[in-house]
Amino acid sequence: MKATATAALLGGLLACVAGAALAQGLLLVAKPAMVDPNFSESVVLVTQDGSGAAIGVIINRPTGQSLAGLLPGNDKLKPFTDPIYFGGPVEEGGIVALYQVDGGGQGAEKLGQSFAMLAGVNLALHPEAVEALMAKPPAKIRFYLGYSGWQPGQLRSEIDRGAWHVLEADAATLFRTDMDKLWPELIGRMRSVTAFAAVEPVAALR
Repeated sequence: MKATATAALLGGLLACVAGAALAQGLLLVAKPAMVDPNFSESVVLVTQDGSGAAIGVIINRPTGQSLAGLLPGNDKLKPFTDPIYFGGPVEEGGIVALYQVDGGGQGAEKLGQSFAMLAGVNLALHPEAVEALMAKPPAKIRFYLGYSGWQPGQLRSEIDRGAWHVLEADAATLFRTDMDKLWPELIGRMRSVTAFAAVEPVAALR
């Protein structure tokens, strides 16, 4: 995605944070025939605004690096030894954070610029919000390099072309540790015609 398009997408979604609520977070599960190498065998947490623009992070690609390892001279980052995940091809050099709000609160916390991905789970993209989370981390937090984004109608088009399965998201899945098993597990579930018909909420995405 070009820088100008990325800025327009992010600007529109940030404006939405201050206004109408974003849609319930969903999981995109790449079908085996996915041709985009950025998303091959990926599972993506995504949310959408009223225009059909969408934003999120790939949740099943640990990088093998940690914040503590990337910046060993920074004492504030020494506690963060868990893997950083590859969040997507947009702004790969930046760090974003997915975190569970203490007490399972609803909506976006007033912490910089955070998106409510689903009840009690937010995505922080703004550097000041990410730094604040590093200084006072909640019990459940995961960091990502980059994020994923789609222009209005782009994701709906990809789904119509058969690139993705769509599932409802839940916090337990987002913060599980065995992410290497997640994609094959969900693909196995999708191979069941009954499960596919019961759980795929395609209508939720424009």
